[in-house]
Parts: sequence; structure tokens; C-alpha cells
Amino acid sequence: MNTENTKKDYAVSIGKGILGAIPIVGPLMAETIGSIIPNQRIDRINDFLLKLEEKIKDIDQEQTKLRFKSEEFVDILEEGMLQAAKSLTKERKEYIASLVANGIKDEDIEHVQKKLILNLLNELNDAEIIILQSYGLPPGEEKEFFEQHKEILMPPPPALRNQDPSLIDDRTLFDAQKSHLARLNLTTPTYKKTKKGELPEFDPKTGMIKAQGYKITPLGRLLLKNIDLRTW
Repeated sequence: MNTENTKKDYAVSIGKGILGAIPIVGPLMAETIGSIIPNQRIDRINDFLLKLEEKIKDIDQEQTKLRFKSEEFVDILEEGMLQAAKSLTKERKEYIASLVANGIKDEDIEHVQKKLILNLLNELNDAEIIILQSYGLPPGEEKEFFEQHKEILMPPPPALRNQDPSLIDDRTLFDAQKSHLARLNLTTPTYKKTKKGELPEFDPKTGMIKAQGYKITPLGRLLLKNIDLRTW
């Protein structure tokens, strides 16, 4: 017997049974429950649970059982599964599994904090996580990391963009992702020091003082730590 298929069929049957009690929307959704999209989501949750199993296998089993009986942890696990069901990359499922696993290991960390970090993770796309990690790299790892993620971290320079207007979209997206990280308080802008009597440089697009760059915040480091990405 194929265990994986049996689990999927069981989940689909439950879904159809519940929908059968909803007179109008239920029958319309019943067919969708049995289609490829729900099966894909079940696969994603299965992948997530396998990754979680790997991360918690060395933790004391009694400690793990106690955590699974905690309403606060179950709330985190439930949110993690919902996010995993929508995850399109293995990296994303890895991040979520790490965060949930750390919820078992670190009993002293408050539920509110864990939920905040999980919600922040949900706000970010995979490229933004890479950009955030680039700000928190331990010394000496920058060159290899930038080479590995060059397409995300090094958008086309102005000279190339002038030759090929389609490249403007890449730069616009990159700038938007950096701004998004700052709005979530995961990074903070840095500004050029001005000499006495000298006016700061303003950004013509925003009318605000032009940022020289960004640096990671304590919240940004906390997020990276909880998804098991290195930071100094």
C-alpha cells in the first residue's frame, strides 16, 4: 500500500465530507478539493513536516510531547502549516520548519515573539530574505555570498539600464524590496555624514534625505537566527 497516497486520499475525503454540509458553496468546492491544487498543498505540508521531523529528532522526546500539548505552540505550528501549504520553494519550507523547531527548543521565548517572527517571515519573499541576510553576514563571508546571489544582490548599474530600458524593472524591484525591509524594521537606513554648514543630499523621488545604504536591525537578526540563517 502507498502510504503517501493513502494520507492524501484521507485528507481529501475529510475535506469533501466537511464541504458536504455547506449547501451552496460546498458542492462547488468539493471538486476543487479533489483537484491538483489541494494535492500539491498536501505535498508541501508533507515536505514541511519531514523537514520539521529532521530538525527536532535530537530534542528530548518528552520535551517535544509537552510542547505539542501547549496551545501556544500548536498556534505556531498551525500557522507554520498554513504558510508551508503556500510555499513554492524548498528554502521557504526550510525557514518555516526551522522557526517552528526553534519554538520547541527555546521554551523561554514568548509565544507573542514567535508569532511576530512567523508573521514577518510571511511578509517577505525569498529574494528579500537573501537581501536581509546580506546585511547580517559574518565578516569574511560577503564575497562568496554575493557571488552566489549575484542576480538578486547586484541589479544592473545606471549605464546598462540606459542602454536597455527593460533593466529598469530589475532596479525598481530591488529598491522596492530594500524599502520593504526597512518598513518592517528589519533594516534601517544609514546616511552620509555632512560637514558643518553643508546640506544633506535629498532623494528627488521621495523628497527625503537620501540614504547611503542600509544596515540590519536587532529584529532583523532575530528573524535570521530563528530561521537558522547565520548572522554576526
